[in-house]
Amino acid sequence: MPFPIRRLFLLAVLLGLAGRAGAQRFDWVSSGQELLLSWEYGALGQEGHIIVGGHHAPRRDVRYGQELYDGQGQPITKRFSDESELVVCLDPAGALAWKLELPSRFFKLCGVAASPRGDAYVLLSAMPDLAAPYSEYALGGLGSFVADLRQRQRLQAGYYLATVDAAGKPKALTPCQLNADAHLDVSEMMLHPSGRLLLCGSLMERNAKISPLLGAATGEAGGDFILLLGLDGKPVWADVVAYLGQSCCSHAGEKSRMAVDENGVAYLGGTYLYGARFGGSVTKRPPPEPTATKNPMPEEAYLAAYSPTGKLQWVTTAVGKGRIQCVAANKNQVAIGFAAREASSVFGLRLEAAAQANLICFFNKQGKAQQAIAPNASIEDMAFGPGNTLYALGLNKQFNPQNLNAKRWFFAQDSLERRQNITIAAFGPKGELKKLQTAYAPVESSNEPFRLILDGASGFYLYGQLFSALPIDRTIYDRTFKPQKLYGGAPFIARKPQQ
Repeated sequence: MPFPIRRLFLLAVLLGLAGRAGAQRFDWVSSGQELLLSWEYGALGQEGHIIVGGHHAPRRDVRYGQELYDGQGQPITKRFSDESELVVCLDPAGALAWKLELPSRFFKLCGVAASPRGDAYVLLSAMPDLAAPYSEYALGGLGSFVADLRQRQRLQAGYYLATVDAAGKPKALTPCQLNADAHLDVSEMMLHPSGRLLLCGSLMERNAKISPLLGAATGEAGGDFILLLGLDGKPVWADVVAYLGQSCCSHAGEKSRMAVDENGVAYLGGTYLYGARFGGSVTKRPPPEPTATKNPMPEEAYLAAYSPTGKLQWVTTAVGKGRIQCVAANKNQVAIGFAAREASSVFGLRLEAAAQANLICFFNKQGKAQQAIAPNASIEDMAFGPGNTLYALGLNKQFNPQNLNAKRWFFAQDSLERRQNITIAAFGPKGELKKLQTAYAPVESSNEPFRLILDGASGFYLYGQLFSALPIDRTIYDRTFKPQKLYGGAPFIARKPQQ
């Protein structure tokens, strides 16, 4: 087929895919009104339930709203009055199954995970205020975890693992043998194939240990960490990606991401300045910066693999500026969502657009980059599904006809300039586009998590933040909320079927 004809043929195929994708409804949406509630963590529970947790700060400038509703339009909470840590579990129909609400004065939510048996695991950090005698209010919903509440007078500051069964009934509150003085900024928490909990995040204190039982510690500049934690609260293994230097605003707004495959191999992705030390011995440094560069800060992204026992297997670096936004893995390959900037090549792959690009990079299990796909969208999250299919969650503000080629997908332009188009694209093992689904909603993505969870059946769960300054497409919500109510400036949880 001659080149011009082949190009027109590919264009027609992509146009056909986008046409079939079209604007589609969610099954249901759980949201609220004028809420400063950020969903930070999520997990798939038993029988397709979705468990999501986050932090809420009440708005003192708003006299109305601030209610949170489930996917059936029923209230999850009454009007918020204090800062709180909130975990909710919704069934596949969007109805509230259970919730856990704790006062932020005494607790900080650090992670949420779930097991196939139906148990949910909630990692909490108890604040030093609890060193004083506490009341039922101080414990909030956690009081039911403590059988001898009236006899106990103190709950020590530190980390605790709360276990909740499928019905929302508390089962256990287990102290974790982690360093109470280490401020672990957990970015992700998930169930490991061994039945334990895998965590990653940042530890910015100097010369800080994750646990007195482990040797993993930061250096003089903090670092990223990965940790395997037993359900008994004891750490199994950990590693700290110790930074060799930092600036006054190192890693502001950037968090490490991870994934684990079926064999228990964990993959950690992040960014360092000036260099980092992996596994206590492997040192990586970014390439020297030209003096003419607009941003002369030495910066580099990395992807590291750890065996099921915590041994560092390999580390690969971008050798070019950018940020890893998400990581996905299965038994065959690893993929990352990568936002490249000021780079003509990353991970040894040459970029067609040298200045800036959103990429999906595929790696083999030995850490060698195989190929990169360049969609015209930010890649917010990814997950591998059945048949070695990679599902990528993207956001796009603009329609760019020049981005139409065999390795790109595009989104239909929305009528509101600042509104985001949500798209879920499915890719085959070789990076070929298999399916495209689009839904329109005003999603805020600047500093808020926007995540994708496969429901294990025939759909997706999404959770993120609605943009507060725009009207919302009522067709998305007409099956969910009561009439005459405006919703926005709030978190949302939604379920979307595959089509």
